[in-house]
Amino acid sequence: MYGIRQLVWFERHEDIQDAIVREKRLKKWNRAWKLRLVRESNPTWRDLWDELTSHPGEVAAMPRPRMDSRLRGNDSIGEGGTDAHQL
Repeated sequence: MYGIRQLVWFERHEDIQDAIVREKRLKKWNRAWKLRLVRESNPTWRDLWDELTSHPGEVAAMPRPRMDSRLRGNDSIGEGGTDAHQL
């Protein structure tokens, strides 16, 4: 696998069809646009997994899955060329 260790961006959608349309649009974006999206909503690149999987005040009950390789770019980004913030 690719060693992905954190979730840095997600969106919630009320309707599955809206989510699918949004995902298809994002897949057409270039890497720079996706990075800007993450930086605007999560400028410190903090891990959002617990926020996604738990309710306020609860411990996350879901185990962290392996990230699909489609979620990762092929080049290093960030300071020092680390892969900690790769999409």
